[in-house]
Amino acid sequence: MELKVCKLGEICKLSSAKRIYENEYVLEGIPFIRGQEVSDKSILNPNARFDCYISRERYIEIKNKYGVPQKGDILMTAVGTIGNLVVLDTDREFYFKDGNLIRFSSFKDVVNSTYLALFMQSPFFKKQIAMSLIGAMQKALTMVMLNEIEVTLPPLDIQRQIASVLSNLDRKIALNRAINRNLEAMAKQLYDYWFVQFDFPNAEGKPYKSSGGKMVWNETLKREIPEGWKVKRFGDVVTLKRGISYSKDNLSDCGRPMISLASFAPDSTYKVNSIKHFNGDVKDSDFLAPFDILLCTTQQTEIDYKTDIVGKTIYVPDIFDESSVFTTDLVKVEVDKEIGSVILYETKKDWYNKYITGFASGTSIKHLDTKGFLSYPLAMPNDSVLHSFFKMMNTFQKRQSILLNDNIILQQQRDFLLPLLMNGQVSIK
Repeated sequence: MELKVCKLGEICKLSSAKRIYENEYVLEGIPFIRGQEVSDKSILNPNARFDCYISRERYIEIKNKYGVPQKGDILMTAVGTIGNLVVLDTDREFYFKDGNLIRFSSFKDVVNSTYLALFMQSPFFKKQIAMSLIGAMQKALTMVMLNEIEVTLPPLDIQRQIASVLSNLDRKIALNRAINRNLEAMAKQLYDYWFVQFDFPNAEGKPYKSSGGKMVWNETLKREIPEGWKVKRFGDVVTLKRGISYSKDNLSDCGRPMISLASFAPDSTYKVNSIKHFNGDVKDSDFLAPFDILLCTTQQTEIDYKTDIVGKTIYVPDIFDESSVFTTDLVKVEVDKEIGSVILYETKKDWYNKYITGFASGTSIKHLDTKGFLSYPLAMPNDSVLHSFFKMMNTFQKRQSILLNDNIILQQQRDFLLPLLMNGQVSIK
C-alpha cells in the first residue's frame, strides 16, 4: 500500500476563534464551549446543558464575518489536557473559546476528515505533539506547530475503510457512554422521588407522601420528614480514610490501579482512562473495594475543568482486576453500603454543593475541611426503605461497571488497531 506523508497545514485549514469577553455571556442562547465539552464529548450530546452561552445576535455576527464550526469539522483541545478531540456530527449552533480549542476545517480532497481525526489519536501523532508543546507550567499547543506536524495518508478509499471500521468501535463506545448517562439520570431521579418528595413505596406499594403518609416537622432540617425517619449527620455513620502519598518514582505502566483527581468527571461520575499505576508499598487499609465511595478534598487544577469538584463524591466501579488504591487528594468514605448509597446521591444535590463550598478554602488550590462533610445532616429512612433503595442503586452501578469495562476493552482494541491499519501492517477485508 502506497503511503503519502503530508504536513497537517497542507491538507486542511487550522483556525482559532474570535475573542469573546466574559461580559458577553448570557444565561440562555448559543452554547459557548471550552476544552472540557470536547474532552467529555458533551458537545455531541443534543440534550447537554452548558455553563456559558452567548447571544444569538453575537453568534450571527461572528458567523457572517468569520464563519463558525460545521458538520465534519474537528475540534482539538490546545491547553490543559491537550489533544482531546471530536468530529462534529451535526451542524449544531455553538461557538468556542479562543486559545482553548483549535478548529480543523476545509479538508483537501486527499484526506477523509474522519480518518484524519483517527490519525490524530495515533501514537505517532501524539508523539509529535508532545515534542511541540510550549510553556513551563501550563503546556499549550499552537497552530504554528500543528501546521508542521506530519500526517501519513494511504489512498483515499483505504482511508474511508479504516474510518468505517474504527468509527464503528467509537460509535459503540459512545452508545455505552449514553446508556451510562441515562442510568445515572435514572438513579438521580429515583433518589429525588424517594428522598426529596418522599414518595417511596409504602407498605402497600403506593407513593408514601402522596398517599397520605404521615409527615413530622424536623427542627434540624427545617422541613417535614416521614414519621419514623431519623436525622443523622454524616459523621454519625461514616469514618474517613485518607489516600496514599506518591512521587513520580512510584508510578509506572504497571502496578496497582491508583484513582486520583483525574478520575472525577465534572458531573461527579467516574471517568475512564484516567488511571495511574502505583508500584510502592501499600497496607491492607489502603485498598479500595468495588462500590466504595471516594470524597474529593482538593480542587482539580486542570484548566479545562469548569466544575469545582471539591466535596464531590464518586463510587469505585467494578472494573479492576486487582485491588486499587487512591491518592492523598481523596478520602475513602467508610460506611455501611446501604447507607452509603443514600450519601452518594445526597452529595449530588444542589443544596449539598452550596453547603460544602463553604468549607473549601485556598487561593490557587482549594482544600476541603472535612469537618464540614462530617457535620452535614441527612434524613435517614427506616431499614426497609434503605435496603430497597440500595438494591436498585447497586443494580445500576453493576450495569454501569459492565459498560465501563466494555469501553476499556473497546478502546484498547481501537488503540491496538489504529497504528497497524495506518501503516499498512494490517489490511481490511
